[in-house]
Amino acid sequence: MQQEINTPGPLLNNDGTLSQKGYSSHAVLTYNREAIKAAPWRIKEWDFYQVNNGDYCLQMTIGHVGYAGHVSVKLFEFATGQHYEITKMLALPFDSLNMPRSAEQGDLHYNLDSRCYITRHYI
Repeated sequence: MQQEINTPGPLLNNDGTLSQKGYSSHAVLTYNREAIKAAPWRIKEWDFYQVNNGDYCLQMTIGHVGYAGHVSVKLFEFATGQHYEITKMLALPFDSLNMPRSAEQGDLHYNLDSRCYITRHYI
């Protein structure tokens, strides 16, 4: 059984290991990119947002695994089973996405340009 994290504090210890193991339903631990003890190509960061109302589901993802990145916006229409998606893969983004330390503060921007892929699917 997983332990619920309720005590605020840093996500990582000084040696780069997790300070607490478990889960939380809201942001309790503070992320500090500088505390990561790994090469830049091994750092993985992403933000995922979802909004739905029973008829539609909108998902937005931006992130990277060091050497590759991904930006996407997806819309699911439940009544028809249609799924629309705009996706862009990024080569060697490392920390160029300027991701904020917290989903509760800071802004995350990315301008999808003409090199993105637009697809339509049926679920």
